[in-house]
Amino acid sequence: MSSWRDEDTLEPLLDTWRRFKYAASWTWHPRSRPASDEARELNVWGAGQLADLLEVLRPIARVRTAHFNGPPGAPPPPVLESDWNEQETSHTGFERRLVELVRTTHGPLTGVELTFDLYVWVRTATARAPVRGWVRGAAEGVLLFETHEPYGVLSMDHTLFRDGATHGDSNAELHRLNNPLLKEALAEIEVRLGPIEHVEGLPGVTRTGFDSLR
Repeated sequence: MSSWRDEDTLEPLLDTWRRFKYAASWTWHPRSRPASDEARELNVWGAGQLADLLEVLRPIARVRTAHFNGPPGAPPPPVLESDWNEQETSHTGFERRLVELVRTTHGPLTGVELTFDLYVWVRTATARAPVRGWVRGAAEGVLLFETHEPYGVLSMDHTLFRDGATHGDSNAELHRLNNPLLKEALAEIEVRLGPIEHVEGLPGVTRTGFDSLR
């Protein structure tokens, strides 16, 4: 049975404001550490971090692609890249497979790079009033697995969240609808994974999302 997480993506209108990729990023440091750099310890710990991040982001995001990294000079991981194919599996099944890949890979993994679809409010060519749906590839994530300074990063495009205007058209309506979704996700990251300790991006970016510019 299909779910809302398996729905097709929308083609959003960006109106007259520009889309900036990587316009904001939030970096956290996990409260826990893997017990050692030995492959099983590292990968089991990383799988737990990945599972927690996917659960935290579940109301607002779904993974589209995952790229796995290994130590420099080591043989590459058995699976380097995994893309969700909607025709082959449900998204829930895809997420479970990603976590299991990390958990059971024989060699050590040093991290995973993720691309997310976002479940947010947008305007479309057929719906000038905001509608909520999936926007393909609108966010990125990184998880670094190591014993000393592991970290996670979530990056967002500004068009969906940031208040302001370009060429006279206001983005305040989408900011009002979407920023609470982002704020809740960031708060859950701090609860489940670790404190957000570094924020960067366009003016108005804060630890809890994008401030209103009014």
